[in-house]
Amino acid sequence: MQTTNKPEAEQENAQLDLHSPISTNELLTQKSQDAETTPGFGASYSPDEAELAGAFVEDALSENDVLDTEELIDEHN
Repeated sequence: MQTTNKPEAEQENAQLDLHSPISTNELLTQKSQDAETTPGFGASYSPDEAELAGAFVEDALSENDVLDTEELIDEHN
């Protein structure tokens, strides 16, 4: 065990409290850091966590975008 010059009670308070609740954003940040820095780590995300992390961002073309593109192609032919 590593010793420091801090009083024992102060050392105990500096340790991570595993029973203390953390925010969803803090949890997502920690999971992301663990996934990036720990080889073989597989983080599990609830659907709500995944959505908050941006996993379900819809960025596909809309029908109107496709029709606009077809019109541009026809104009060039």
